[in-house]
Amino acid sequence: MSLDFSYAWKTLTDSWPMYWYGIKITVLLAIVGTVFGLLIGLVVGAIRGIPEDPLDTPFRRGLKKAGQAISWFYIWIFRGTPMMVQAVFFYYLLRSLLHWTPLTADHHFSEHRRLYVGDHPLGDPVGGPRSD
Repeated sequence: MSLDFSYAWKTLTDSWPMYWYGIKITVLLAIVGTVFGLLIGLVVGAIRGIPEDPLDTPFRRGLKKAGQAISWFYIWIFRGTPMMVQAVFFYYLLRSLLHWTPLTADHHFSEHRRLYVGDHPLGDPVGGPRSD
């Protein structure tokens, strides 16, 4: 069995515009997903890092607790299910309902990048051990 490198090279050069288009889209999706993940992660991390102050009014204390509970649940959902299960769910099941394009589906992958900014695996941003 021998390989025909001239055929492989011809195929590569003939298909190069398609490969280059794919490379550009991949880099774009990676950058957009990372930026969105970072921004969402910073917001979730900031919410989780808000300390409880005994001098706060009951409304403010309840608002802090609600924000922390929502961010905990959000992180729990995304960290508790495998990424590929989420990708299949978000892309294939919701695609027809939401009229998603492949670019929109990349937003899902930014969620996983965000989780490791918003919820450090060793503890809360304020230094204490995780309570969840």
